[in-house]
Amino acid sequence: MAVKTFAVGEVLTASDTNTYLNNGGLVYVTSTTVGSAVTTVTVSNCFSSTYDNYRITFAGSQPTATDSFRLMIGSGATNDHYGTMNYDAYYGTVSGVLRVNNGPSIYAVLNEAGNKTAQFSCDILSPNLAQPTVIFGQSYGRGFYCNFGGTRAASTAYTGFTITIDGAGTFTGGTITVYGYRKA
Repeated sequence: MAVKTFAVGEVLTASDTNTYLNNGGLVYVTSTTVGSAVTTVTVSNCFSSTYDNYRITFAGSQPTATDSFRLMIGSGATNDHYGTMNYDAYYGTVSGVLRVNNGPSIYAVLNEAGNKTAQFSCDILSPNLAQPTVIFGQSYGRGFYCNFGGTRAASTAYTGFTITIDGAGTFTGGTITVYGYRKA
């Protein structure tokens, strides 16, 4: 819907307000608080036909091991994820790439044992449509800024996603929030 321009002295009606407030931007879908000493968190029933594309944020979780958090579309660890995470340290001496080729999930953020700075935000495109799902986002953790992206290649409609810790550690606390991109 186009943006309406109001003239000086024009009355802003309840109808105009409701129409324009209801037709913009991101819409809150759900939020999940991470429990204690978990290795995975699944957010179910957050993708539907209401929105085609979504934004996910993850912040405030404390891992017990220095490793990474990974993102899986759906809840079954099927080897059909493909992705890349490029990372670069703010202090400028370390950078690199982590790749997934036909794996169960993609890398989303590097973490550090006992530190709550591992955070990411990403867009999920078309998860609830019977086509490959595309993922891309940014993260910060362990002193590294990261860009990551990939796909779950199966032409399947999904209703949720899973965040896992890579390796032998666990994680506690934090919040995962899902927003839908409102359709025009």
